Amino acid sequence: MTQTPFLTTALAALLWVAATPAQAQSTDLRTWTAAGDVLVGADGGSATLSTAWLDEAPLSAGSALLFDELEAALALTPGSLAADTIEGSGLQQSFNTAAGSTLRFDWQLQTADFAGTQADRAFVLVDGTTLVELGTVAMAPLAGRFTYTFADAGAHALAIVVMDVTAADKVSTLTISGLQVSAVPEPGQWALLLAGLAGVGALGRRRDAQVTR
Repeated sequence: MTQTPFLTTALAALLWVAATPAQAQSTDLRTWTAAGDVLVGADGGSATLSTAWLDEAPLSAGSALLFDELEAALALTPGSLAADTIEGSGLQQSFNTAAGSTLRFDWQLQTADFAGTQADRAFVLVDGTTLVELGTVAMAPLAGRFTYTFADAGAHALAIVVMDVTAADKVSTLTISGLQVSAVPEPGQWALLLAGLAGVGALGRRRDAQVTR
């Protein structure tokens, strides 16, 4: 009879810790720094960025910024954007993560009036040093899922941009959604998980021994 409370507690601890890594907390894009032509959804779960200039029917009250202005607005190191970019828009956020935390989001890149010479691209910049290309526009929309795992704990910065490349006379858009940061268990949580597993295993062996008597 005295085993039941411990077994219940151990199982509860085991389930809680095991579930922790899978519980990803959505990032509200309304709290991010927006620069250029950026339209964030009402619930903060999605956003569309464009390369539209003032006379190209931007999505928002803003318009695309020249590459150097965009770098300044997003607190990026000068020259961190690809050298052939001209103008565009972006979102930026700084946050703290545990080592091993994974960030992910879904994206779609498209253009309304594709030209064969067009090379508009979307990028992700991590900590202002890692530049990752999501894709280059084509006749059909491109889509995918971006995933990045932070090797080190602490403060990190992430910027998502879409840029006119080689020419600025066509408008491209980047839509992002479902952005999440999945945490990994803390050392104390792992200890609790192991203790729960050990306790459940010990109780299982004791019950087996009682049945065979």
